[in-house]
Amino acid sequence: MRIVFVAAPLQGHLLPLIPLAAACRDAGHDVIVASGGFPPDLLGLRTADIGAGFHLPRNALRVSLRHPRTARAEMRGVAGNDFVGEVFGRANRSLTGPLLALAERERPDLIVFESLAEAGAIVAGRLSIPSVHHETTLWPATDLFRAVTTSPALAGERIPAPALTLTVTPPSLHATAVAPTLPSSHRAAPAGSVPSSAGGGPVVSFSGGDARAVSSSGGVGSAVSSPGGAAPPGPVSSSDDGGAAGSVSSPGGAGHAGPLPSSGGTGSTRPSSYSGGAVPTGAVPFSGGAPRSVPSSGAATDGPTSVPGAAADGVALMRPVPFSGGGAVPDWLRVRGDRPRVLVSRSTLGAPNDADPAPAIIAAAAQVDAEFVLVRPAKTGKLPPNVRAVGRMPLSELLPYADAFVHHAGAGSVLGGLAAGLPQLVTPGMGDRRYNAGLLERRGAGIAVDARAITAAHLNQLLTDEELRAAAREVAAEIAAMPAPASIVPLLERLVRG
Repeated sequence: MRIVFVAAPLQGHLLPLIPLAAACRDAGHDVIVASGGFPPDLLGLRTADIGAGFHLPRNALRVSLRHPRTARAEMRGVAGNDFVGEVFGRANRSLTGPLLALAERERPDLIVFESLAEAGAIVAGRLSIPSVHHETTLWPATDLFRAVTTSPALAGERIPAPALTLTVTPPSLHATAVAPTLPSSHRAAPAGSVPSSAGGGPVVSFSGGDARAVSSSGGVGSAVSSPGGAAPPGPVSSSDDGGAAGSVSSPGGAGHAGPLPSSGGTGSTRPSSYSGGAVPTGAVPFSGGAPRSVPSSGAATDGPTSVPGAAADGVALMRPVPFSGGGAVPDWLRVRGDRPRVLVSRSTLGAPNDADPAPAIIAAAAQVDAEFVLVRPAKTGKLPPNVRAVGRMPLSELLPYADAFVHHAGAGSVLGGLAAGLPQLVTPGMGDRRYNAGLLERRGAGIAVDARAITAAHLNQLLTDEELRAAAREVAAEIAAMPAPASIVPLLERLVRG
């Protein structure tokens, strides 16, 4: 089976696809990753650069000039789907031609595309082959698909729904999604308050790492072999830019023969010196996107991983495996230090309101008994003795040796920190980041603070609040129990066989 994986040429969009792509390759299938701006290491996967015409800043500027009020709302993280739909509608128009040329040359049996790369669905439709929507954000995938495919830039295109949607958000985070007018609270919702799925088709639950078909009412679905695709509602922003068009390249050597990166590590427990209680001054109230339903609990059946129902109903749960594109890691970052270690990261997309936490961390670090590691900081200057700066490094390989994680609330960073069982401090900003920060905070696994408002009190809370750490470890266990990418491969094979 030949599979083309498609992502917008942005790091935060491309990297979440790699674990499943590598699992398909390791199962003996021919895999091509079509995107652009590739990082140093994609586990030996074959790549095709389709990004020559992709220019996110230019598209965003054009949409902002046409819709200034919506653009201002997007900068605050409260614009809904309209802005992102139009921006990525234009972006996907530029990706469709190069991707179609690639697909006509390579003749894939299946196309897998990320949440904002609907060019994959367009090309699959033109070739009359199935497509799979691989969720790469915390926003539900279906609303993003609808926002992009109904945008003015793609008017007149025939865009069939995906045959299957893979969702990577831990179900306990689904329970924290709220309507736009509802404020979040600092702690998770009370036990038992998770809504049951209302209407719609079946979803896939999990038990012991195997995907199971479960009906929306909580009953157990029978195993069949014709899954089909879509998922629940929401908006998103992006992460990086790059690209040039055209040919397929194969990395040298035998490729990646070892296992995929694991979610690893949970961080050590340390004595508490913070009293907890009220959130320190500067913590942010949130308004999220549309509510997201989660399935009622139901016993799982034995049998193959599959989704019953029509094409618009198939949704399968898959574990988000952190992967950051490889790179060298110094030895001192692969062992624990004498003090708690806090990783500090920022967005790969340079944009206004990027919510970079580093300046406030540098200002407050001297008052906190911890080691702070700034990964790829925008600027440093003179640093306190307990702050060190490093260049681009694979965060997925650093997180298992950290005790906490501070970042811009990007979906990949949130999921990576949760998989490692780390409490997080996130800085809400443009696009989906305010929504992501609200999900994390309401789950009780992190705190959300405006980037300029971070103080030593917030950092001490992050390191010593055992409720935060316990909630993070609960979600890490939940993620570890989700079906691994390798368990999804047979489902894709059945899609192609029909």
